[in-house]
This record gives sequence, structure tokens and C-alpha cells, in this order.
Amino acid sequence: MIRQRTSSNHVRFASYNLLDYGLLDSPDELQRRELVHETIRSTAADVVAVQELRAEGPEEGTRAAALLRELAEATGMSCELPDGSAAVALGNVSFHVGLLWNPAIEAVSWRTWSGRQFWHSCGRVVLDVGGPLVGHAAFHNRPFGRYARADETERFASVLLRPHDGYPTIAGLDGNVTYAWRNPDGSWYDPDPFAGQPVNRDTIHQCTWTYDETGERVFAVDRGPGEILAVSGLIDAAFATGAPYAATTGHWFHDQVDRRIDAILGTPEFASAFKSYAVDHSDLAKKASDHLDISADYDAQALCCSP
Repeated sequence: MIRQRTSSNHVRFASYNLLDYGLLDSPDELQRRELVHETIRSTAADVVAVQELRAEGPEEGTRAAALLRELAEATGMSCELPDGSAAVALGNVSFHVGLLWNPAIEAVSWRTWSGRQFWHSCGRVVLDVGGPLVGHAAFHNRPFGRYARADETERFASVLLRPHDGYPTIAGLDGNVTYAWRNPDGSWYDPDPFAGQPVNRDTIHQCTWTYDETGERVFAVDRGPGEILAVSGLIDAAFATGAPYAATTGHWFHDQVDRRIDAILGTPEFASAFKSYAVDHSDLAKKASDHLDISADYDAQALCCSP
């Protein structure tokens, strides 16, 4: 269902990595896409950021837009920009991101970042949610290349924190990182997902390593990109609202490690605006994608009054 908006102050923002949406049109994949649609409907979100729209070749832009419009039609949402195009940000390697919103919300402007700036892409739509104008972004960080991922994370933070129009911004992302916010006692909000794990396919591009006194390698998750986000001043909806830690991946057959790589982040104005955060652990969500959808509610009026 798409929630009927009873108040312009209360906005629900969701983020969802769709797992190769549109890559294949086999009967099994078409059936799974229906599960994706049902999952999005169940969020009752006003705005949804999506990652992994899959389209390639010379017509990839047309195909990616068609996939986003398919999502919009199936979920009762909109993706149409003022110029008649769809809110898709094309990536470099056939992975694209997009945004959907309640048809009662008006899109004001749109901007994308890709090419040399990101391996995948970032897109940001400014929406009139009935009070202030608010930027809503979708981002997909690179999965490989630890140092390049740190560079892209820094660039992504600047996209949010140095907007050309000055509007507060909330982003849904598959960050491909382990985040680095700390609890009041100094412990990590996100535990090290690789602690005690054997070396696996993710170790080389997600971990750092040292050597113990016997010369054996000791692995730990690379928190460098996550530190960039935390130090930047961005607000993590999960951490800021005191939500219990919950992984967003690890339930799919090819995953070996439970971890939270999906997040909803806001610019500093959201410090007092975030009201709740949730990870969808339903059986439906676990069947639909290798990522669980996440959502955060925010008070748009609090953005008007933020310092």
C-alpha cells in the first residue's frame, strides 16, 4: 500500500537495493520482481531510494528509466521529473540508482553524479514535501577497491554537505562499508562483521590486516570509509534514533557475513528531525532481495526550525 499523507510534517523515507532488478526477464526473475514491488508497497513510504536498476548497452538510459517507471506503476508512486524524464542516475557499469515518491509530493529539481566521480552513481531530487524543500538522494558505493571506496565516500559526503541549492538532504545508500559511529561507552554501534570469521571472498576488499607475534595475519574490518561519514557530521538515522543494531545483508544464499551496509543518512539539520528507523526482517523482504529494505521517519517541520 501507499500511505495516504495526513500530515506534511511526517515523511517516511526508505532505501532498498533491489538485487539486479531488470537484468533478466526469466519467469523466476519476473516473479521475484513482484516480490520487490510488494516489499516496497509494504513500507508505506513517501519517498524511496533504490539501487541496482540493471541496464546496459547503448540504450541503457531508456531501459533504466523504463525499469524505474515499472516500479512506480507497480507501487503507486511517481518518478517523473518536471522535464518529463525519470529520476534515474546512470552508473558506469550497468548499475543505476533512482528515486520514487508519493504522487502527492511535487518534484522541484534533479541532479546526478557519476562518470569519473563514482563507480556507480548518485542522484538527488529536491521535493516539496508540503513544508520545506528537502533533497532526497540515492547512492550506491563501489564494492571493490578499498582506497577508491574511501575517495568516493568522501565525495559522496561532499555532495550532501555542500549542496548547490542549500537544502537539507537525506540519502538512502548501499554504502558497501562498515559504519563507524560509536556508542556512548566507546564501543562500535556496528560490530566488526569479520571478527572471528575465516578468510572469505569479501576479506580482501573489506578488511585490513596486521600480523601477530607468530607471523599470522589478523584481519579486521576496514572502517576508513565509515569513519569519513561519521567525521563529516552526517547523521545516521539508525544510530541517532537509538534503534537496535540490525544487519541488512547476510540472509541470501551467497552471503557469508551478516552486516549493515545499507543506511539512511541526513545532513546536520536531521539531528533533531529523525524520529524512527527500521529494518524490514519480514519473510517477504528476505525472499525479494539480498538486501533488506530500511526506512526512517522524519519531521519536516523540525528541519524548518533547525539551527
